[in-house]
Amino acid sequence: MRVPLVLTLLLVLGSCCVRRACPPATTIEAPPPYTQLSDFTTEGGRYDGKADWQVVEGTLVGREGPGHAGGLIYTKERFEHAQVTCEVRIDHPFDSGIFFRMGKDGKGPQVTLDDRPGGEIGGIYADGWWHHTPAGIEAWKKNEWNQVRARCVGHPAHIQVWINGVLVCDHRLPEDAKDFAREGMIGFQVHGGEGTEPTQAIRFRNIRVEACLLYTSPSPRDISAYLVCRLLLENGGGGGGG
Repeated sequence: MRVPLVLTLLLVLGSCCVRRACPPATTIEAPPPYTQLSDFTTEGGRYDGKADWQVVEGTLVGREGPGHAGGLIYTKERFEHAQVTCEVRIDHPFDSGIFFRMGKDGKGPQVTLDDRPGGEIGGIYADGWWHHTPAGIEAWKKNEWNQVRARCVGHPAHIQVWINGVLVCDHRLPEDAKDFAREGMIGFQVHGGEGTEPTQAIRFRNIRVEACLLYTSPSPRDISAYLVCRLLLENGGGGGGG
């Protein structure tokens, strides 16, 4: 009996997923947090800058450099599909952000943490606005510690942002988005600029970066034969590029 082509393809993709499947999420050991300045680098990204970075009792602290200089600090590891979780405290008013896929070979999407009048929390920016997130500031606690979770998977990138457990952004870049890198470092930003006091800072603690945990079948949103990452970090997944 001849097996229909569609069924054959489903069987092939299914066996591929089984071979690549990981244990249930509850059995996967969480990655250790970034707690030392030696865990990071200030070179090799798209927007290096001259910001002042320190680690104080396990907390990454960023302030403006000389002349209100801003800049980024990066993980040394490179990621294609990743989720960042951390606690963030900003001395209002101050502009910061979390960047994905940072490198010299293209731009990466930024999750804005702009706690200034008129700023946005959880917006998507990359050499211009890609998505506005007015709900972000409503979930944000000014001058307090905030739980931030940001995820970037797929090509074009599918970006999701949770602030204190509230999903404030769920956005896919358009198919015609150009000049974005396929992988890179995770970046943490001091924006810099006038109007900020030298004592003001952005603080990140309990920083964890989790790469993909499971691959699924190819998505029509990705290049041919590319396997998309799906993170199994809560019920329902929510990753992938389909």
